[in-house]
Amino acid sequence: MPSPRAMRVAAAVVALAVVATIALIVDRHVAADAWLARLSAAIATVQATNANAAATALVLAAFVAATCLGCPINLGIAACMIALAPLRGCTVAFAGTLASAAILHALGGLVSARRAARWFGERKALRRQLRRSVVTVALARLLPVAPYVVVSLFAGAMRVPRGRYLAGTALGMAPG
Repeated sequence: MPSPRAMRVAAAVVALAVVATIALIVDRHVAADAWLARLSAAIATVQATNANAAATALVLAAFVAATCLGCPINLGIAACMIALAPLRGCTVAFAGTLASAAILHALGGLVSARRAARWFGERKALRRQLRRSVVTVALARLLPVAPYVVVSLFAGAMRVPRGRYLAGTALGMAPG
């Protein structure tokens, strides 16, 4: 019988193969031109209703949903700034960043402490540092350590206090 580590590696390879297969199928059957045209039309519609609060709320909701599902955060920020004009887009992206960080942190917190220790190991020094320091969370956001979703889920699983986590995220993701 294979070891648990070999089983995890095999599961990761199978998952990667499934994702690659889906990407190839989508690439083959979805015309990029049509998709880009639809995206351009959606951006034009949002820009046309720029003063509308409903459009701002819609962009915020789309940003939060996309980042929670794994869309790169920088892509979401750029899309907000394109869709809503730079100042409003930056404000909406910042609010969406904090909202998605809170949601993902809460989801990570659903992982039991024992399971988190099994997944991430007994990294007591890292856990202690994360719990203690807003700066550590800010550095995790500034440096390309891991994707946004992974950092958020990890912080929740490691029981980083939500207030410190959100303060560190705000500091690390602040514009400029």
